[in-house]
Amino acid sequence: MLVIKGYTGPDSYGGTGLFAGEDIPKGALVWKYDPSFTRFLTVKQYFSFQPEELQHVQRYSYPIATLDESPPLIGLLLCADMSRFFNHSDAPNIGRVDDHDGSSLNISLQSDYALRDIAYGEELTCDYMQWDPFNIIHSLGIVTGNSFLINNHSVEFRRRDSLMLTESS
Repeated sequence: MLVIKGYTGPDSYGGTGLFAGEDIPKGALVWKYDPSFTRFLTVKQYFSFQPEELQHVQRYSYPIATLDESPPLIGLLLCADMSRFFNHSDAPNIGRVDDHDGSSLNISLQSDYALRDIAYGEELTCDYMQWDPFNIIHSLGIVTGNSFLINNHSVEFRRRDSLMLTESS
C-alpha cells in the first residue's frame, strides 16, 4: 500500500510511472504490505488464471521468493493501488531497509523506504529483483513485470556476482 502522496503519469520509457506527490525525506516509509491493497498469489493460483486475467497479473505483479522461510515463501505480489506503477531502476530511490532481522522475507514485514531524499514530481523507482534475486519465480515459467530484466544480460551478471560473493563468504 502506498503511504505517501503520489500520482501516475507518462514515464521516460513511453509507459506509465509513479511520481512523488510530495517531497519525501530519506528513510521515510513509502510502501508497506497490506493485504487489502496487495494480494499474495501462490504459484498454483498464477497457473489457474484465464488468459485475460493472466495478462493483468503478468503486467502488474512483482515476484517474491525466499528459501530461508519454513515453508519457503514463493509467489507474486499483485498490487491494486498506484504502487503497481513503480518502474525498475538499477539505482532505485526506494527499496527495502532491514527493519527486521534481515533473515527472511516474511510477507507481513515487507516495506519500502526512501533510499535518499526524493523531490516532488520525481519518478519513484525500485529494483524489481530485490524480492527474488535468484529468479526463482521466472525459472518456474512465470512471467511478471520483471521478466524483461531477467532476459537482460546485466541482470544475469549481477545474479552471478551475488552467487560468487555468497559462495566465497
